[in-house]
Amino acid sequence: MRLPGALGLGAVVAGVGVAYCARRQSLRTGEGYLAALRQLPTQASSLVDDVRRRARLAVSEGLQAARMREDQVARRLTAAESSPNST
Repeated sequence: MRLPGALGLGAVVAGVGVAYCARRQSLRTGEGYLAALRQLPTQASSLVDDVRRRARLAVSEGLQAARMREDQVARRLTAAESSPNST
């Protein structure tokens, strides 16, 4: 597919997505379509902030779990090395 065709297809898909989100918001809140359309950038920004916050939390929890697991493995290795039955 050539670049202009791909860009055109991307623009159509993005436009349909924006229209769908605005319509859904309009139906959910009962406000007008244009008012819902104007609020989309604010909602998208808050969604991005929420995703970033959740990602940081997930990474933090994952790192903490990995450290705990490393500590468990280190304790088991130390116990295995110090036991008299080790070969």
